Amino acid sequence: MKLGSLFAAAIAFSVAMPADAATTLNVTKGGYFNNANVTITGPGPGNGSTIAANFQIQGTFGGDLSGSFDLLAFCVDLAHTIGLGNNTLATLSPALNYRVGTLTSAPGLGGTLSASQLQQMEGLAALGFSLIKSGAPNLGVEIPAIQSAIWSIEYGKTITSGNPAINAAIANYISIAPTLTGRATYIFSTDTPERQGLFVSFVPEPGTWAMLIAGFGLLGVAARRRREQVAVAAA
Repeated sequence: MKLGSLFAAAIAFSVAMPADAATTLNVTKGGYFNNANVTITGPGPGNGSTIAANFQIQGTFGGDLSGSFDLLAFCVDLAHTIGLGNNTLATLSPALNYRVGTLTSAPGLGGTLSASQLQQMEGLAALGFSLIKSGAPNLGVEIPAIQSAIWSIEYGKTITSGNPAINAAIANYISIAPTLTGRATYIFSTDTPERQGLFVSFVPEPGTWAMLIAGFGLLGVAARRRREQVAVAAA
């Protein structure tokens, strides 16, 4: 396999691999974007007005990894709150600490989640990440609707906005959620008091991180050999 192909394969592999539970994320900056106010109603606690948006979080890896990350995220937790910047990244001090894990129950307010609920929630989050990364139009409508649909499926809540376009989009995303197959990584807080759980766009596991570093190293070796070959030919 050519070195360039090897590096490309390492990148493709990194996107497909799940995150490692021993990896911690130290979130030092965060903000919520493409936001809209929505009203939550339904059985049990957690009702009221809140902001539906996507998060962006930045920070450094701990545990088995070293390096930095810049991730998109959606909230899966109506019970706990975190203070972030509004349409800007705010510095969080002290840093918030998260660990990669498995989502099995609606955090704080709900019961055990079914396989169908998890599939739909992850699919919606993955779709939201794709829309943001592609710069799709109307993110101020589509992203709050995706966040609202995630909460609605998770907690059995009715979520509405003062914007009819957002309401129509919420209904659309709830209807298509059973057809979605995208995946998202779940991270949960290790802080006391507990903070929100999040779906994030991607966290590499240690083996994947090593493959990426090795890929860069192989490219460096190849470039150095090409320079040496050119120098010999010139001599």
